[in-house]
Amino acid sequence: MEAAADLGIPEVISLGALDMVNFGPVDTIPERYSSRTLHIHNPAVTLKRATPKWPSLVTESP
Repeated sequence: MEAAADLGIPEVISLGALDMVNFGPVDTIPERYSSRTLHIHNPAVTLKRATPKWPSLVTESP
Protein backbone atom coordinates (compact mmCIF):
# COMPACT_ATOMS: atom_id res chain seq x y z
CA MET A 1 0.00 0.00 0.00
CA GLU A 2 2.94 2.35 0.44
CA ALA A 3 4.27 1.93 -3.10
CA ALA A 4 1.40 3.80 -4.75
CA ALA A 5 1.67 6.67 -2.27
CA ASP A 6 5.43 6.82 -2.74
CA LEU A 7 4.88 7.13 -6.50
CA GLY A 8 2.16 9.76 -6.12
CA ILE A 9 -0.54 7.47 -7.48
CA PRO A 10 -4.00 8.37 -6.14
CA GLU A 11 -5.59 5.66 -4.00
CA VAL A 12 -9.00 4.85 -2.62
CA ILE A 13 -8.63 2.83 0.59
CA SER A 14 -11.73 1.38 2.17
CA LEU A 15 -12.81 -0.95 4.94
CA GLY A 16 -13.95 -4.36 3.80
CA ALA A 17 -16.83 -6.62 4.77
CA LEU A 18 -19.03 -3.83 6.12
CA ASP A 19 -22.01 -5.51 4.52
CA MET A 20 -21.84 -8.59 6.79
CA VAL A 21 -21.84 -9.36 10.51
CA ASN A 22 -20.12 -12.59 11.58
CA PHE A 23 -21.68 -15.05 14.01
CA GLY A 24 -20.86 -18.57 15.06
CA PRO A 25 -23.10 -21.55 14.28
CA VAL A 26 -26.57 -20.67 13.01
CA ASP A 27 -28.19 -21.79 16.27
CA THR A 28 -26.27 -19.09 18.18
CA ILE A 29 -27.77 -16.15 16.28
CA PRO A 30 -29.97 -13.96 18.50
CA GLU A 31 -33.71 -14.26 17.87
CA ARG A 32 -33.95 -10.57 16.90
CA TYR A 33 -32.00 -11.37 13.71
CA SER A 34 -33.97 -14.48 12.73
CA SER A 35 -35.89 -12.68 9.98
CA ARG A 36 -32.73 -11.26 8.40
CA THR A 37 -30.87 -12.73 5.43
CA LEU A 38 -28.38 -15.28 6.74
CA HIS A 39 -25.58 -17.07 4.90
CA ILE A 40 -24.30 -20.28 6.48
CA HIS A 41 -20.66 -20.21 5.41
CA ASN A 42 -19.80 -23.45 7.21
CA PRO A 43 -20.96 -25.20 10.42
CA ALA A 44 -18.94 -22.77 12.56
CA VAL A 45 -19.61 -19.47 10.75
CA THR A 46 -22.90 -17.78 9.86
CA LEU A 47 -23.03 -14.35 8.24
CA LYS A 48 -25.87 -11.85 8.59
CA ARG A 49 -26.40 -9.19 5.98
CA ALA A 50 -26.13 -5.67 7.33
CA THR A 51 -28.88 -3.13 6.81
CA PRO A 52 -28.16 -0.51 4.14
CA LYS A 53 -27.58 2.10 6.86
CA TRP A 54 -25.10 0.02 8.89
CA PRO A 55 -21.94 0.71 6.80
CA SER A 56 -22.44 4.47 7.09
CA LEU A 57 -22.99 4.21 10.86
CA VAL A 58 -19.71 2.41 11.51
CA THR A 59 -17.74 5.03 9.59
CA GLU A 60 -19.05 7.99 11.61
CA SER A 61 -16.81 9.50 14.25
CA PRO A 62 -18.05 9.27 17.85
